[in-house]
Order: sequence, then C-alpha cells, then structure tokens
Amino acid sequence: MSLIIYTKKETTRLNYAVNLLFKWVYKLDFKLTTDIKEVETFTGAKLNFSVEELTNCLQIGPARLIFEREVKSPFLKMGKWEELPIFFETKGDIPFDVFSAAFYLAVRYEEYTPHKTDDLGRFDFKDSLAFKENFLQLPLINLWAAKLLEKLKEKFPSFNIPQKKYKFVPTIDVDNAFAYKNKGFVRTAGAYTRSFFSGDFEDVVERSQVIFGNKPDPFDVFEKIIEIEKKYHLKQLLFFLLGDYDVNDKNVPPGNKNFQRLIKDVNDYVEVGIHPSFASNQQREKLKLEIDRLSSITHRDVTKSRQHFLVLKFPTTYRNLIETGITDDYSMGYPQHPGFRASIADVYPFYDLELEKETKLMIHPFAAMEATFKYYQSKKPNEVVAEITKIAEEVKKVNGVFYLLWHSDTLSGHNHWKGWQNLYEEVLNACAKI
Repeated sequence: MSLIIYTKKETTRLNYAVNLLFKWVYKLDFKLTTDIKEVETFTGAKLNFSVEELTNCLQIGPARLIFEREVKSPFLKMGKWEELPIFFETKGDIPFDVFSAAFYLAVRYEEYTPHKTDDLGRFDFKDSLAFKENFLQLPLINLWAAKLLEKLKEKFPSFNIPQKKYKFVPTIDVDNAFAYKNKGFVRTAGAYTRSFFSGDFEDVVERSQVIFGNKPDPFDVFEKIIEIEKKYHLKQLLFFLLGDYDVNDKNVPPGNKNFQRLIKDVNDYVEVGIHPSFASNQQREKLKLEIDRLSSITHRDVTKSRQHFLVLKFPTTYRNLIETGITDDYSMGYPQHPGFRASIADVYPFYDLELEKETKLMIHPFAAMEATFKYYQSKKPNEVVAEITKIAEEVKKVNGVFYLLWHSDTLSGHNHWKGWQNLYEEVLNACAKI
C-alpha cells in the first residue's frame, strides 16, 4: 500500500470518488481510513481529506456534496488549479475538493436534476457544465488525478506514480446491415413505390440490381471490417440492432436467416454486442427480448451494449441494462458534440445516484463519433481525421482509453456517405499511432 487517505467520515459517495481517481484511473494501491493513529504511523504518502490539521499530510478540504445523500442543484463557481478548471473550491494544499468535483462529473449529477431534452428525449449537451465552461474537450478527471499524484510525489518523493498506457478502441454500430436486401416484401414494395413517385429512378435501378443478385448490397461491408481487424491488429467491437421494425428502428428483421448468418460469421472474427432499440427505452421487456435474440444467434452470453440513438436516461437506462445481464455499456457520450460527457477517458463503474450505490455495470465512454461531424457540425471528410486526432491526443496525454464510435454504413460510401468510405481506416491509422 503506497497511499493512505484520512477522512472524518466515510460515505458511499466518498468511497466511489476515491476509487474513481485512484483505483479506476490509476490502479493505485491505497487505503481510506477514519483512524488518525493509523495515519500518523503510516510511512508512505498521506492525504488528509478533512479540515483538521495533521502533520506531514497533503490536505484537501472537503465540500458538502460528498457527504450529502440528497440530489439538488449546487451553486458551482469556477476557478483554476494552475492551468486546469476546477469547482467546489476549498482550503488546503489542493485548492478544491477534487473528490466532490470528480463525483459530480462522473455520475452525471446534473442529469438527475431538471434539464432540457431534445426531440428524442436526450440530455442537451449545451446545458452541461463542461460545455458552458469550455472543458468538454478535456478528460478533466484524468487530468485532476494526474496532477494530484504529482503533488503527492512532490511532498513524498518515495511515492511511485503507477505507469499507464494509452489505449485505442474502435467500435461500430450496425443500424442497418443491408441497404436493400432482406427487408421483406412489404418494406421492399414500399421503398420501390416511394422511389418511383419521388422520381428517384436511380434508386429503383440499384435496388433491383441488388435484389436480383447482379450487384452486391452497398451496406454489406462486413468482410471489409473483418479484414481491418486482421490488418491493424485492433480489437473492434460491433453492436447489432435487433429490435422490431418501428419509426426509429428500421433495421433488417431480426428473424431473417441471412441476417442471423451474417452476425454468426462476423462474431467468428469480431466481438459483438447488442444495440438496444429506441423502442426498448419505453418498453423494458423489448430489451430482454433483443438480448435473447443476439444470444441465441451467437450462442454466447451478451454482456456488452450501446443504446440506439445514444438515448441515455439516468438512472433508468443503466438499471434496465443491469437487470438484463449487461455488464459493460458504451453509450456515454454526446451525439451532437465530440468530447467527454463524463469528463473521463477511462472505464469506470456506474453509480446510481438515486440509490446511492456503486454498481457492477462498467461504463466505457466514447469521445468521438463520425455522425457528429457530418450531421451536427457539417464537417467535410478531409476535416474529420484532424478533429478526431485532436481528441485522441488529449487522451494520450493522460494515457487513458480512447473509444471511437463509427457506423457500418459509413464504410459503404453509399448515398450521403459518399467520400467517407475510407475515412475509418485513416482514423484508425492516425489514432493507433499517436
């Protein structure tokens, strides 16, 4: 054990926050204690999280939030810790309560308080503290943790800061495995009718060529994905949408044998997870059904998930995932803006703020999605690599984990994705070599 932390009172919030900074971000061996004598006799690095004066300790003054149990909207005044933005300023060697601040950001405290939502019911990133105070582009919790360990090293020269390595994890959502094939008679007839009456005869011709086997389906890019897996030696993760057809869920029918065969073939080379449908947010039984569908196709337990349209409501979404056997979720990020929704670039556990409980569900936050740049920021393909690389470089600075979100149809270069088909590999090259 290289670090001991003194507090007058242990709470579930404090335990979670301390674990967040030291266990999950740095894999550091430490102990939290309320025993002053244990601190006094300890020979390693010492952190005093109290207003009491203790000798030979690095002191952090606590804010009220970490000892509270209710959820309310605290007044947050921003400050600076050298070059880093901070809030919950207190007295001590560290000018703010880093545990309260990290807790506030990681648990998405502000999403439990009244807030605006978009037309799909998603939290508006413009209402986030990170966006308002211009640190959405920073993995701020990682940066705080790194600086805190540096301060401990300055005071206790024998203290060893654990070494970390940057990790890059590309992930792909499969919203629609095929553009034309395997949609069923009714949907195919409807598509022909719409194209004909809108005058889109190019679509009529291409659809016919694909359906009659004279041309490959443009969205069938899965051999390419498998080749990328082999070529770059990167572990990709694919999320398949298996919901029933609905207004916001227009995937291939989950009972289609060709679709099921495709999932089996892909899963031989690339790990797959579930992409819960939009409808499953309103009807929890659909989530269980969709997970069971994927499990029956792959003959494996389904433990990984990412929400369709990134619909994430606290704490309901994560509670539903836990109850259906999901252990790892990859939905933490904003669809409308790149950056760090929870201000962290590492895997960490979900804390249910209503139950005041740390759970076993692990959150894998993504920081960039190609659709964000196209649909919300109107970026051109040649601008996107540089934008994503900037984000990856921020993660590299703290040796965190950079999760990238892509979509399988983007690799097709079909229709509105024309010019984007090779961008995925360009991004992989750039981010893997940082």
